[in-house]
Amino acid sequence: MKAETWIFGLCSIFFVLVAPSYWFITGDHTGTTALVMTFLLTTLITFYLGAHARKMQPRPEDSFEALLAELVAGLVHRFRHAVGEDQEDVVRAQRDRAALVAGLWKQPEHGAA
Repeated sequence: MKAETWIFGLCSIFFVLVAPSYWFITGDHTGTTALVMTFLLTTLITFYLGAHARKMQPRPEDSFEALLAELVAGLVHRFRHAVGEDQEDVVRAQRDRAALVAGLWKQPEHGAA
């Protein structure tokens, strides 16, 4: 949850810098109020996530040394590993799924015999 805390913290910093700038440039009360309320909301979420990150055990996502299989592991990964699927096959399958989502898969050649 440390990554999420940093993301919302950076958003809070952004909104606290943009709100006064917006006020001086436009003089708009409604937009400035919306930006201030957005800053308060992101700050609240930042403190909430930070408090929970300190209380709970670190997740694999919080470690720089975590393996890909640990990051996206779930019940399916544990089931396949228990059945005896090799770790390299799991990583290869995850890479293929990521390539499919990214649209980097190979297109079949039409007309090839």
